Amino acid sequence: MAGAIAAQASYGAYIISTDIANSGSNTSGTAFADLLGSNATSLATNFAAFTAQLVASGGIFNSTISGLDSAIASGESALLSFDNGTGSVVVRFVNTTTTANTVLATELSLVGVFTNTVLAAA
Repeated sequence: MAGAIAAQASYGAYIISTDIANSGSNTSGTAFADLLGSNATSLATNFAAFTAQLVASGGIFNSTISGLDSAIASGESALLSFDNGTGSVVVRFVNTTTTANTVLATELSLVGVFTNTVLAAA
């Protein structure tokens, strides 16, 4: 994420197509698959689990992201597309903490879940 922001700071959309799971204890990959398989009953719960694991130890948003707060100022937003090659999840990030270069789970909201669809371009 830091590399994408550094290279394209003025863009409003980023595609994250690398493995989002940590090989250790973080299970973001499982949460991502669960979110892709959600129905109306499980969608909110699975999205909450997905965002919690993104910011948990080993998650892709667990540490500071260099340049985040200067690229996406307080109150500004960006679309993030997570893709695993068979499905995609689009999330809106609204930066509310422009002092620490971090992403909080509360700053993420679900835009859409696309199954059997790969979002290849922003």
